[in-house]
Amino acid sequence: MFLCFNLLKSKELVCFKDICPAAPHHYLVVPKQHIHSCQSLNRRHISLVERMTELGKAVLREQGITDMADVRFGFHKPPFISVDHLHLHVLAPSSKISTSMIYKFTPGTDSFVTVSADGFRCPTLCSHSKDLL
Repeated sequence: MFLCFNLLKSKELVCFKDICPAAPHHYLVVPKQHIHSCQSLNRRHISLVERMTELGKAVLREQGITDMADVRFGFHKPPFISVDHLHLHVLAPSSKISTSMIYKFTPGTDSFVTVSADGFRCPTLCSHSKDLL
């Protein structure tokens, strides 16, 4: 992993700032391999989601964010995706998500599914992904 031009990347992932941030720190972690959406995930992707979360946490640490209890990690679910390529939203502090954008990042809704800070998916992601459990 290395940091250059506000971009942290590894061999398989890239992380960059969201162009329309909903929180003071809003990043996207994107796999280089094409995966359409979180609904395309299956058992083989568990470790990928964990690595995506770890890269997001690394970016937050680089930015001085240490309170992982006030961070939100998650994916938008089709048809609520604007880009047809899997990307993990990393928002911090989650308590400061813009009131005009909070509806897009509310856990447990039909549009957004969260991932815990340790990289394990919440039951909502599992129930909407093929063969994840």
